[in-house]
Amino acid sequence: MQEPVQIIQMPRRAFLAWGSMFAVGALGSKTFASPTLPALAAENAQAEVMTSVGYGAPVLAAASSIIEAGSLSAGDSEFVRLGARLTILGLEGLESTLVSGGMKSLSVDVVYPGSDGAQSILVHAWRFAKGPVAHVSPGNSFVVPVGRDSGLTLVLETEDGAGVRRRNLCRFTVGAESGLPKLLRGLYALAPYDASAWRGLAWSLGDNARPRLVRPTGSDGAPTAADFPCLAMTVDYSNDSAELRA
Repeated sequence: MQEPVQIIQMPRRAFLAWGSMFAVGALGSKTFASPTLPALAAENAQAEVMTSVGYGAPVLAAASSIIEAGSLSAGDSEFVRLGARLTILGLEGLESTLVSGGMKSLSVDVVYPGSDGAQSILVHAWRFAKGPVAHVSPGNSFVVPVGRDSGLTLVLETEDGAGVRRRNLCRFTVGAESGLPKLLRGLYALAPYDASAWRGLAWSLGDNARPRLVRPTGSDGAPTAADFPCLAMTVDYSNDSAELRA
């Protein structure tokens, strides 16, 4: 017998964003629950915080060093007016890198805030799952509303080789809260590891203007490809047409 599905009236902006994700096939035929942010926060409080967010400059020449996004001074409040367009790119060789790092699955959900007291909506955006044939979702681009106080929230769920699952909130702020990743236009990397992992890594533009992870090596400092189990994501204003391709 099928479980009952809760029907929630969506704010117009969330509905448009949801429709945009249907258009690119992100949701498929799967039904998702709609937990409230307090419930997610309570769950997160019981879990070990693993998510690390790296940030790189929005315009790349040869290479741009990755820094911890929580160390940035402040986010961009213009996202509150314009909304944010997130583009999940993935990385070349991501499957083998995640598997070698002991990761069984990694998924990203996006919290669409309710309005006038309505319940928040959790929308599935991307997933990797190890199996006889590894599954990796394709690139995906969608629009998300941004709150002045709530910012933008992602939910990362990981499962390690021992079957231990962790579900953690990753809240981007448009303010200057200490320790939170700041929301700016640019390139982000999401990883279930601590901040020290970004040391020595950089973004570089590969073929077709697609970003790739590199390490400056050799006496001339030339960038060479780096394998690291993280997910690449670009953030831009929702009405900006200059986007990197998924």
